[in-house]
Amino acid sequence: MLTVDGIHVMCREWGCGNPASVVLLHGSAANSHWWDHIGPHLAIDRHVVALDMSGHGDSAHHAGYSQQRWAEQLGAVVGHVALARPVVVAHSMGGKVAYRAAVSGLDRKLAGLALLDANIAGPLSAGAAAAVRARGLRVRKIYADHASAVEAFRPFRSTVMPFPDLLRHIGENSITPAEGGWTWKFDPRTFIAATQPPPAVTRLRCPAAIVRAEHGSVLSDSGAHALIDGLGGATQLHVLAGSGHHMMLDSPRSLTAHLLRLLDEWG
Repeated sequence: MLTVDGIHVMCREWGCGNPASVVLLHGSAANSHWWDHIGPHLAIDRHVVALDMSGHGDSAHHAGYSQQRWAEQLGAVVGHVALARPVVVAHSMGGKVAYRAAVSGLDRKLAGLALLDANIAGPLSAGAAAAVRARGLRVRKIYADHASAVEAFRPFRSTVMPFPDLLRHIGENSITPAEGGWTWKFDPRTFIAATQPPPAVTRLRCPAAIVRAEHGSVLSDSGAHALIDGLGGATQLHVLAGSGHHMMLDSPRSLTAHLLRLLDEWG
């Protein structure tokens, strides 16, 4: 557990004591347990840390959320693990946060940045932003018992059905007791932060990789190539075969192998 600007941020770690390090960042409404089956494989010779952004998982809830505040939390975690220049791996909305942190100066401290199906440059349309804000104002649903809450867990935008045991594991770690039963750990108000306009795309001072899902990607072909142009010539573009948007759930073996190749390349 770290405290960043008075906010408690939960971290989960594997391979403590190894010199090289990796920081894993989840997407919207998710949490660090989405990496439970990935982190140990990356930690054979690395120190791997997965954090819960505030309002998610077991980190603190508070009055208001912003991508910049989450970026500061990521920067604090990087400082916590940085025995060597770490690699940050960030999924979906977490990719927007990681990119915001990178262009605020974190890229000087990184060995690499892997953005997993993250549309870091695309602002939401007016209609989409209104829908997201509406989700953020909803009252969290209460399930009568633990079993029905776990059974209800389904990743948003999923186009590929994850392994049932993996789905159950993450579901069990995504709920919390509430008055009248069980509910989701994430604070619905975190959705409102997703409507904030992205920073301008600019060249990074560390290597980067854009990893797109083969099915249901949030990145169009043209959008992906525009990112490559904006981020700089050293940026790689990959498509993870067989994967949907939630690639750590849809294609965990392929994603793990791909990340290990990137980690080896970036040292």
